[in-house]
Amino acid sequence: MPAARVGHVATVLQGIGQNGYALQYPAVIGGSPDGSTPTDTVYIYHPDAQGWTLESRMIVNGESRPRTGRFAVGIIGNELYVCGGLGPGGVVDGSLVRATLIKTNTPPAPPVENPLVGNWENMQQSIPTWRTRVAYAQLGSKLYVIGGEDGTKDSIWRDSLTDVVEVYDMATNTWSTNETPMPVNFARGVAAVLRDAQGKEKIYVVGGRIDPEKRANWPYGPVEGSIDRVPPSGNVYVYDPVAKTWSTATPMPTPRAFAGHFVYQNRLHVVGGVMADPENPGREIVSPAHEVYDPVTNTWSTHPSGTPFGARQGAATALADHGPNGVWAYWFGGSTNTTQTANCARLNLSIPGSSWEQIPNLPVGGVSGARAITIVDGTDQIPAVFGGDFGPVACAYDKVFHYFSPFYGDPALANSWVADPLMEVPGEGKVVRSGFAIGQWQGYVYLAGGDAGPCDLVNRTIRGQILSSTVVKAPGIGQAKTVSDGTKVEITGEKVVTLSPIGEPGFFYMQDPDGTAGIRVETADMLPPLGATVLVSGRMGTASNGERVIREATVTIKGAGSTPVRNITQRDAGGAGYVGPDGQPLTLGTSTEGLLMRVAGKVTDVDFFEGAFWLDDGSAVDSGRPVKGIKVIRSETFPFVGQYLIVTGVVTSEVVDGKKIRVLRGREGQVPGDIQPVF
Repeated sequence: MPAARVGHVATVLQGIGQNGYALQYPAVIGGSPDGSTPTDTVYIYHPDAQGWTLESRMIVNGESRPRTGRFAVGIIGNELYVCGGLGPGGVVDGSLVRATLIKTNTPPAPPVENPLVGNWENMQQSIPTWRTRVAYAQLGSKLYVIGGEDGTKDSIWRDSLTDVVEVYDMATNTWSTNETPMPVNFARGVAAVLRDAQGKEKIYVVGGRIDPEKRANWPYGPVEGSIDRVPPSGNVYVYDPVAKTWSTATPMPTPRAFAGHFVYQNRLHVVGGVMADPENPGREIVSPAHEVYDPVTNTWSTHPSGTPFGARQGAATALADHGPNGVWAYWFGGSTNTTQTANCARLNLSIPGSSWEQIPNLPVGGVSGARAITIVDGTDQIPAVFGGDFGPVACAYDKVFHYFSPFYGDPALANSWVADPLMEVPGEGKVVRSGFAIGQWQGYVYLAGGDAGPCDLVNRTIRGQILSSTVVKAPGIGQAKTVSDGTKVEITGEKVVTLSPIGEPGFFYMQDPDGTAGIRVETADMLPPLGATVLVSGRMGTASNGERVIREATVTIKGAGSTPVRNITQRDAGGAGYVGPDGQPLTLGTSTEGLLMRVAGKVTDVDFFEGAFWLDDGSAVDSGRPVKGIKVIRSETFPFVGQYLIVTGVVTSEVVDGKKIRVLRGREGQVPGDIQPVF
């Protein structure tokens, strides 16, 4: 709660959540901060955003009616009633007051302060094999997703292990299925990249539950829930990503599934998990084991620190280097034999013999199956926790939290949790996810696979932008484009608006007055008109098509201005990264992306359904279709094939079959002369 209270009353108010569905809002009414002074406040808790707001005050005809003590609260129809209790000076207040509940008036969510990850987007590249409870490991830009439960033998995903290995390249936004399957069916284990005795980087897959015979029918009981009857494994499988071959290594001493893990100094730490109960054959218990694997000597050892809180399974783990304060392992949530927990702990790996230390709990009731990753912001390394399961039926979370260590520079934030924006893709809704793979690459966190709860595998590959606290001032758009994704940027010079959509709110294009560079700007503010001069600040980002953008922008309209429209051949439109004549991305070329340009040519195709046509000036650029030419959209014009035109618009792109093709975005007929026939 935002303020201490005693003598208050809690109730539940019915309302409409951010997704439009019915939602219950816990409310705290009245009470006293010191045991004697009553208050008139009504605080509302937002389940969507994990935060409180001061929603109302008990004020009747301009007079405050504070209450504390044993007062009564009731709801009849759409009316909230408050009666009795103690008023100012400890005087009993016997009056009855009421307020009308407006269920459709969704309380505004508390603003997210100090966000670390946000701006979620669908990468439009589904994981080829839908599965959850996978192992995963990152090697460069490639995220290896290994094994998991794929549900191929029934509609319920908990009944089937898989041997599938697939790779998502975060740099190119592509999936590859050209990997050798595991020698066993596997799920619920861990994976990590380590260097072997020859210095080769290999992927070590440890523990979990396996079926060495890859049987179609389980011998462990009924089909549903059969994986829970498969004994935990201690096997270690080693994958060579270059040779694409599998081998085995020394087994883990304590066979376990659902363990936590991290890598420190090229050694794999496997912590906790679930193991066979030595005193009750056929049953399982949570494990207190903390064992360390050395790939150079191919040996295991026992770490003296053990597992935090005695024994846990299904926790999220991360490693953070806090410089002179040491390298620390972090443990977030997990579960016991009976319940999920919010307990968190850390271990100083830089000091031998250290023990796990408890840190503040996750700001949720309990979570398992979440994933954690450490995000670098300047000189700070900040662990963040994504998704997971909560509740007895394992419903998945859409929430993200990050933890500021006691060593963080701002004392007001040190040793505390902060909620990030929900994992929500605009236009698609919230992303609830558990048992997924997670990776980090060039300013973004990527999520692949997993489940949204029982019987509900998910296939979307999504990413969230890492939001840096650094602010960079850039006089020009070209300088802003050199700033890394997630960094706050302030454009100090006025720019000219070159495109302001009519039917698509939320973005516009602007460029330098001299036409040097242009960029897409995404904002919740009112869009400025064409020709306006603006000052813009926001966060740098890169769209899924590779185009640089300014996101979460604040826009100030200053006046009016002009900017040149340059003539360009279609071959020179775009620049490096766009598809070349050989079908491969160009490695050289001046970027014209985001600039207002004029092209000419012959219409080679028209697609009335898509609202586009293609124009070729003889450059014969690849269009991703049988015809050649640059694609023109949003021109509000449908010419005939064979017609010759001069067209003005903003250079942007689309990705077709993995190739970045040239697109000229028109201005929806707002500017006469943008489409000129050539007779």
